[in-house]
Amino acid sequence: MKVDYLPLRQGIEVSAVTMTDSLVVASPWLSAVIGGAVLAALIASALLLRVRAKHRRSEAAAVARCRGMVAEALVVRQRVAGKIDSDTYQQLMNDLAAGRRP
Repeated sequence: MKVDYLPLRQGIEVSAVTMTDSLVVASPWLSAVIGGAVLAALIASALLLRVRAKHRRSEAAAVARCRGMVAEALVVRQRVAGKIDSDTYQQLMNDLAAGRRP
């Protein structure tokens, strides 16, 4: 590894670290800024994925609750209309409470 001085503008030189004759970085501050930006982007994307996964789980739970409420409303409607007797109604409600669909 060697340090070269590269002309940036007329009369201004910038040191650059080279390895095997290829430019690695022109300024340590530039590499720190780029590294910080990449790290911030990585952390932000990981947090965003976590939030999205949590949101999907809550949406799935809401849909499941909605389906359960619709099924319960249908059972109640059948009972009020007199299409099912009280024993059948009790059994269907127990099935819904246990998480089974009637």
